[in-house]
Amino acid sequence: MFLFPIKKENPLLMDDAPPGSFAVYHESGWINKETFLVWIKKFIEHSNPGLKKPVLLIIDGHNSHTKSLELVNLARANNIVLLCFPPHTTHWLQPLDVLSWHL
Repeated sequence: MFLFPIKKENPLLMDDAPPGSFAVYHESGWINKETFLVWIKKFIEHSNPGLKKPVLLIIDGHNSHTKSLELVNLARANNIVLLCFPPHTTHWLQPLDVLSWHL
């Protein structure tokens, strides 16, 4: 997902994007509840969670991730377990930061 800081859709911005990419437009360029819902719906399509195959999604405590009942209900209905990092600990707990980037 590419998030562009503009109001109006501009398909030219996605001309050389990788296959399967999609664009979301928001004036600030920051993720919010609505844009995160767009992302999680695509995540559901690609991860294909189910009763016998639940998916763990690790998120930080950003408002766009935690202050949406619609998000929680969507995750629950699709067998996605949301695990939220405690506040101000993301830099200590992010698996990629700890495991990959510091090898």
